[in-house]
Amino acid sequence: MVSRMADNENDADEPELTAHPVGTDDPASTDQAPTVLRQLFSRRVLGSAAAATLIVALAAATATLTVHHHTVAREQSDRSAFLQAARQAVIDLTTISAGSSDADVARILAASTGTFHDDFDSRAAAFTSVVQQAHVSTTGTVTAAGIESMSGDHAKVLVAATSKVTNAAGAQDEPRVWRLRVALERTQGHILVSNVDFVP
Repeated sequence: MVSRMADNENDADEPELTAHPVGTDDPASTDQAPTVLRQLFSRRVLGSAAAATLIVALAAATATLTVHHHTVAREQSDRSAFLQAARQAVIDLTTISAGSSDADVARILAASTGTFHDDFDSRAAAFTSVVQQAHVSTTGTVTAAGIESMSGDHAKVLVAATSKVTNAAGAQDEPRVWRLRVALERTQGHILVSNVDFVP
């Protein structure tokens, strides 16, 4: 009996072993796997969404900058074209010679439109006659020009000019100072003078 009790005591002292098959994962870890996958998937989706948002934002910014650049370039081109047209118009108006008065008038009319064209055309014959009779010769030079206003196909340009006048009354390269407001209109790709006013 002592021997059996000893055996029982030895059995009690030995730890109870629980069998776990080799290679089998912990059930708790197995339950967490879908959650981890969902987190990884969510991170990838968020990362892709953020990248797509960034690309769209960059594309929008690029498009805006491109449009702005074209707008600025167009405005600069328009300013240059209107300024050049106004300068040339004033030179034409202040450069007249008795020997070429018909051609001079024709050049002014070709570069004008609207009311200015009609008024100048109605007085062209009288103007040419005076120039020829007085043996007038004038040469104009633009000293300054600036855009007063500009909108679409219309602009007003302030022009300062001088001309040297020679005539039968005794003037010999006498200087004349001009301050003019030139209204311009772009018609079928051509910039024409629509009005000219004297500026005090």
